[in-house]
Amino acid sequence: MTAEEQVQALPIGDENWSETPPTFTAAPEDKPADQKPADQKTDFNPDEFVKTTFGFDSVEVAKTEIEKLKQPKSPEEIKFANDFSKNAFEYLKNGEEDKLFEHLSKKREVKNLSEIEVNEKTAADIVKFDMKQKYQGVLDAEQIDYQFKKLYNTPKEPVQADDELDEDFAQRKGEWNEAVSNVKMQLAIDAKLALPNIKKIQEELILPDIFKNDSPQPTQEDLQKAREGYLAALESESVNFSGFETAYENKEVGIPELKVPFGVDEKERKELSERLKEFDVDGFVFNRWFPEGKANIKQLMSDVYLLENRDKILQKIASESGNKAISTFIEKKKNPSFEQSGLPAEISNGKTVEMDKLVAAMLEA
Repeated sequence: MTAEEQVQALPIGDENWSETPPTFTAAPEDKPADQKPADQKTDFNPDEFVKTTFGFDSVEVAKTEIEKLKQPKSPEEIKFANDFSKNAFEYLKNGEEDKLFEHLSKKREVKNLSEIEVNEKTAADIVKFDMKQKYQGVLDAEQIDYQFKKLYNTPKEPVQADDELDEDFAQRKGEWNEAVSNVKMQLAIDAKLALPNIKKIQEELILPDIFKNDSPQPTQEDLQKAREGYLAALESESVNFSGFETAYENKEVGIPELKVPFGVDEKERKELSERLKEFDVDGFVFNRWFPEGKANIKQLMSDVYLLENRDKILQKIASESGNKAISTFIEKKKNPSFEQSGLPAEISNGKTVEMDKLVAAMLEA
C-alpha cells in the first residue's frame, strides 16, 4: 500500500468529527483523613521531642550530658583492665615514657628467655642476661661482655703447617675440638642453672607504682596544724634569743674564765622573728648558695662549716684576741718608749687598775 492509500484509509471522514469539543474530568485527589488545613500550624515541643527520641528530660539536660561526653575523662573515671594498665597510664601521663619502655623491654626479654629451650644458639643470651642481673649496678655492659668472653672463650681453630705431619695436626685438631666442646658444655650447663633465676625475675618483675610512698602524706588540716604550732613556738621562744656568747680564759697569767657575749638588741630580735613567720627556706638557700643558678661554693662551704663549728670558731676568736691583747699590753709595759695614745685612758694616765696589777705580777715572776 502506498503512502497516499494509507492516508485515505484513516477514519477522518465527516462522520467522525463533532462540533462539541471533548471534555476531560480530573481524577479526585486522595486526602488523608487527618490532614489539617494549610493555615493551621502544629505546635512543636523540643523538650518533648528530645525526651521521646533520646530519653532526656529536656533540651538543656541533653546539652549538659553531651558536654560531659565531650570532656576528657579523668584517670578516676577511666576503667583499666588491670593495675598494670593503670600504672602504665600514669607513667605516660607524667612524661616517664623512657622508664616505662625500659620496663616493658626488660619484661619481654625475660619472658622470651624464660620460655626458650637451652641450646648452642640460646645459651649465650641466657648466661649474659643472668650476669647482668647478678652484677647490676656493679659492672657495666662492656665489663660484663669482657667477663663472659673470659669465661667462655674458645681457642682459635688450628691450621696445619706446611711441614706438619697429618698425624700431628690431627692430634692438635682433636685437642681443639675437645676444648671447644668443653666450653660449649659448660656454657649450656650454666644456662640451665640460670633459667630458674630468670623465671623468678619474671614472677617478681612489676612496674613500680609511680606515686608509691610508704610514708603517709599530710593532709591540708595536718599542714595547717603544723603551721599554727610553728607560729606559736616562734612567738613564745623567740624572746629567749639574745645573741651569742663564748668564753675566754688564760690560766698561764691567772685570768679566770670570762664571758664574751655578742648581744642582739630587741629591735633586731623582733625584726628577725617577723621574717621567720613567712620564711622561705628554699628561696633563702637558693639565693644565698645558688645565685643566678650558679653555685657559690665558697659561701656554701663557709656557711656549712660555721653552722657545724660555731662554738669552736667563737672560742678560737675570743682566745686569740685576748692573748694578742695581753701580749701587746705586756710588751708595751716593758718598753718605756711605747706610745701612750693607743692605750685606754686609765692605763695611759698611769693609774693602777686590775690589768696593771696583773702585768706587775707577771713581770715580778
